[in-house]
Amino acid sequence: MTITALPTAPARSDPPATFITRADALMAALSTLVTEVNAATLAMNLNATSDTSASSVAIGTGAKTFTVSAGKSFLGGMFLVIADTAAPSNNYMVGEVTSYSGTSLVMNVTSIKGSGTKTAWTISQSVPLQLNEARGSVAMHATTMDLWAQPNVIDGTSTAATVTAIANAPQAGARRTLYPVAGSIITQGATFAVDGGASATAETGDKWEFEAVTTSTYKVHITKASGTAVAASGHGQCRLTKSGANLLLSPYGGNKLVINGVTQTIPDAGVTLGGSVAADGFYYIYAYMSGGTMTLEASTTARATSTTTGNKGVEIKSGDDTRTLVGAAYNQGDAWFDTASSRSVISWFNRRNISSRAWLTTGRTVTSTSIAEINTEARAYFLTWSDEAASASACGSASNSSANQYTYMAVGWDGVAALGGYAVGANPTATSPNSLAASAVAAAGQLTEAALHYGVLGGAVTSGTGTYTGAADNSSRCELTVMLRG
Repeated sequence: MTITALPTAPARSDPPATFITRADALMAALSTLVTEVNAATLAMNLNATSDTSASSVAIGTGAKTFTVSAGKSFLGGMFLVIADTAAPSNNYMVGEVTSYSGTSLVMNVTSIKGSGTKTAWTISQSVPLQLNEARGSVAMHATTMDLWAQPNVIDGTSTAATVTAIANAPQAGARRTLYPVAGSIITQGATFAVDGGASATAETGDKWEFEAVTTSTYKVHITKASGTAVAASGHGQCRLTKSGANLLLSPYGGNKLVINGVTQTIPDAGVTLGGSVAADGFYYIYAYMSGGTMTLEASTTARATSTTTGNKGVEIKSGDDTRTLVGAAYNQGDAWFDTASSRSVISWFNRRNISSRAWLTTGRTVTSTSIAEINTEARAYFLTWSDEAASASACGSASNSSANQYTYMAVGWDGVAALGGYAVGANPTATSPNSLAASAVAAAGQLTEAALHYGVLGGAVTSGTGTYTGAADNSSRCELTVMLRG
């Protein structure tokens, strides 16, 4: 909104009549100024990015228009979640604001959950989600494809190309998925570390997933149209997971694994390892041959890359070529564990995108004026490889016991609550809730490998008492998600 300019102020050099006229006009204008400043301040509060709408809209991607309140702070490019008021966890849309004018809010929806036409919506600010995300498109090119200006999922167009470089990523850890034109080649080399260690030619329906190691170098994970991931020929055709109480090494994309320079066959039923170990903690999981039978071993001995002729390049137990690395896991009380809030089993081969999630189960209060962990129940635990990035994002709502005081939300790692970007909101009236969101990325190598890490949900206030929303299942609860590969 526009604040009306004040009239000319009186000056001591003015003639008496002029001075009186100008002084009267200035004093009369102050009442209007106070009203307009209060309205502008209210519009700047993050609470002005929350609203409701009674528009009849079908859940789906693409352009969607909602009738909302006037005077909000919706801005182009802002991400909003628009949830079915009756069932917010089951039906919602997420996308970017295209425009906001008067009472008309136009969205470009890129992510959805649920279906149907709804007439009662709750609108709040959000971090980007990736459910049923709309695809972008880019013309295949040898060196200049800009994947980062597109949504996360991209279709290649035009003619096939031999790709040797792409436009620089915005940061390490950034990811994009490309469905290339059939016949296109991704070139193994200094720029691209391609799954399988060799250049690959795309077939119709193949998927290339680019993961930025630096802003100009990338890992490229390839999945064939059949769903089979590409692995090195005759090696790494497996994945480590938790099955019941055991670790399980299963065939994946084949059934071969190189151990001590010899290509061995992984049994169809896989290879298991129970949880009985010497002590609680982090363990590397190695495969070895015992009397002709493939067996798994848990060891605290670090991994290393073999330089032995015939076994060169294979990741092994340091100093022991008879042990080939297949994964890592965390043990507690002679038990392996891997849950939605503690991703504690990761595979060395055929890594997946996985998430660890935690949230506040009830409202939690904060009085600290510097960012600190809100509550330990919102820790999202995980393991990671040193050559992988991890990202954390948080969203939810909070209020302050005092009017016009700020509440903050931030994310971090291992007790450092202010490592990542943070969000801030001020409530114009006491206990009025604000929608908050924050995110952070730990680049490859930033987090140590042989340790159980956890994401932190942090908060702070400028004054008063901040209350952060918590619930067993609620769209406005404060929730932390860590994304990793393993």
